[in-house]
Amino acid sequence: MEEPAPLSPSQPDLDSPWCGNCELHTEYKVVRGNITRLDSDSGTYSETVEVRRCLECNEEMFMIKDYKTLITVVNVTLSLIWLSLFYCSFYLFQEPRSFCSAFLIYTVPITLAWFFPTKARKRYGHWKKWAETQIFWELPN
Repeated sequence: MEEPAPLSPSQPDLDSPWCGNCELHTEYKVVRGNITRLDSDSGTYSETVEVRRCLECNEEMFMIKDYKTLITVVNVTLSLIWLSLFYCSFYLFQEPRSFCSAFLIYTVPITLAWFFPTKARKRYGHWKKWAETQIFWELPN
């Protein structure tokens, strides 16, 4: 059984790490580093994390599949919460003034929560634009 040929670094692939600086799926090294996190007892603790670094430019590489999953989960969850609250408030508050107040009370926090994965949205958007240009360049004449 033949192994699949390795993909070109310029071919979009959700499963391989991607360097946003080089805009390629380049080779990488895994570097361990320590970060300090806050503890619930008003203290701090150190945690070791693994970061993929591009061998070309030494910048951090990103797993685009993880960003896409995070964005999808946040969008679906917030949509379901908003729809269920809208449905409930539609039946609980018959007076228009009460309905409008309730509508604002749950719509504003849900809208603010939508901005939670902003960094993931930017990185995924950057990768998606790059992927579209790569597909365009590979079209036959």
